[in-house]
Amino acid sequence: MKLITRIDNVAALCDSVGFGFHAAQANNADSSSILYKQLVHSRSTPVHPRWIYIEAIIESMNRASDAWPKIAATAIKEAQAKIDETVKQ
Repeated sequence: MKLITRIDNVAALCDSVGFGFHAAQANNADSSSILYKQLVHSRSTPVHPRWIYIEAIIESMNRASDAWPKIAATAIKEAQAKIDETVKQ
């Protein structure tokens, strides 16, 4: 664990995969900053073979509920049904 948690190794890994802000930098970040809050609450993309399709359904549902707020509940139900169908494939 010490090897993979050393600041220089973490920084090298983050730089190699394109992440410009790693946990070691969070110690120096202002805890009220948006960047700090995003880091604290960020999650990895789910590992699912059909994630690309599921994400597209969720994005479509978000657009529908933004455009017509009164149908948000309907959009969520439809998205859930589409996701369930996608996962079964």
